[in-house]
Amino acid sequence: MDVTILAVITLGLLVFIAHGLETVFARTKIPDALILLCIGLFLGPITGLVTPEYMGKVGPVFTTMTLVVILFVGGLGLDPKALGKSLIGASGLTVWNFVGTMLVVAPIANLFLGFDWLMSFTLGAALGGISSALVIPIVKRLALKEKARTIMTLESAMSDVLVIVVALALIEAQAGEKFQVGTLFGHMFSSFVAAALIGGTAGIFWSLALKWLHGLKKSILTTPAFVLVVYGVVESMGFSGAIAALMVGITLANIKESPPFFLRFLRKRRHMLASPSETELAVFVEGAFFL
Repeated sequence: MDVTILAVITLGLLVFIAHGLETVFARTKIPDALILLCIGLFLGPITGLVTPEYMGKVGPVFTTMTLVVILFVGGLGLDPKALGKSLIGASGLTVWNFVGTMLVVAPIANLFLGFDWLMSFTLGAALGGISSALVIPIVKRLALKEKARTIMTLESAMSDVLVIVVALALIEAQAGEKFQVGTLFGHMFSSFVAAALIGGTAGIFWSLALKWLHGLKKSILTTPAFVLVVYGVVESMGFSGAIAALMVGITLANIKESPPFFLRFLRKRRHMLASPSETELAVFVEGAFFL
């Protein structure tokens, strides 16, 4: 059978399997994302039937697009009130999880893999984050309280900032450059805050555009496309595209009915704004599920 035909059939079967696993989750409370992850491990590292190279140059683009859409959809489901109450808890969980992973991974890499300590901590930093693409679909399906779901969603996005900034700083140190703690924290702070501000501003702009540019309403895909552009621009500026995508979702979901505390000036101008409709939200969720 032709490889392309086989890939198309496999993709279709995976979609049917994924939908079927929702029934399994309803009965067993085992998230479908975990079962799909096991299928991926079986097809990839265990049997070698599929390798990342099979996806070619499209692979990284596809995985990045998936992450962006899932973060955006995750942001659409966050309540700004729960967001404010959960931010401190999410920040603490992110730091403890990241530091704890580094402290566990580094000695193992040093003792059993023969890495020096700097390389060992670099590996620990690279593994210190959790995948938003896995966490967000799982927490959406589990019977968690709003605060717990918000903390887990924020933690998965915030850990991306820690992983990228700390791992790159340690890699630079391996290359002989100075490792400066102050610069490290400065990069993390600027990456998070700048990305959040840009994402929030982009969400306001797109809400106004949806209200006044009627041509945009003819295509539901324009909003995810806009989020992809925001992610790319923010990443190219050296900030966290993941945080920006999450903030676009949070802003668009709440800007009209319940503007976040930092957008109080918009409460008297709600007639100028638009949020995604129920139909659009359903399409976004299904698109994230498919990806």
